[in-house]
Amino acid sequence: MAERLRRAGLSVIGFDPHSESSDVDSLAKLVEAIPTPRRLWVMVPAGDATIRTIETLAELLSPATR
Repeated sequence: MAERLRRAGLSVIGFDPHSESSDVDSLAKLVEAIPTPRRLWVMVPAGDATIRTIETLAELLSPATR
């Protein structure tokens, strides 16, 4: 997906904890790498993984960017 978006001219920084093709190695580094104002697209399996990811991002993002 990231490569398709890049080919369309969009800037993409991706994180996948289970892939060597990630652009960063943590959600914290992902948040640091995205310029403000930030726009995040979260694609994770439904359930606990989604809840954990959103909770972690909520802690990492400043109130102005939530």
